Amino acid sequence: MASKKAKKKSPRRAGAGKKGKHSRRKLRTQFMVDFVNGFLREGSEDLLLPGPNETKEWLWPKPTQTMQQIMDDYQSAVKVLMTVGYSLGAAPSVPAGSLGADIVPFLNSHHWPSAAPTVPPEWEDDQPMVHLVEIAVILDWLLAAVNAHPLTSPAAGGGGSHWPPH
Repeated sequence: MASKKAKKKSPRRAGAGKKGKHSRRKLRTQFMVDFVNGFLREGSEDLLLPGPNETKEWLWPKPTQTMQQIMDDYQSAVKVLMTVGYSLGAAPSVPAGSLGADIVPFLNSHHWPSAAPTVPPEWEDDQPMVHLVEIAVILDWLLAAVNAHPLTSPAAGGGGSHWPPH
């Protein structure tokens, strides 16, 4: 008789349901809220949870921007956020008028990342990771804004579709 092999749990499911150090709530900081209101939509605390005073229009990218301008803006934003927030370096030079150039004074006014964000108590000992989460969420939100842009090119994934879900 053949013995039944025990099913291995996939690594992804193995820890499902276990309570760890961090809660399953999404980590959101005031810096992230301020970024959304300053660069993406006014009156919103989270792109996934629309605020009561949220504007329907995206602040970025502008409807008149071309695909190349949007890509250049996104690249400048990544460069600034990663240089300042991840490597803790001085703001890199980016083209004047780009999204990255607009982000630099915003970071300076928020003293980011040196100012400790207000986070749930379970995250207080993980400030470097909190900053990485801030960067990741902001970059994801920027991509959600690109996805909602009225470009009609199928290659861009734009045109306001709800895919991919952000």
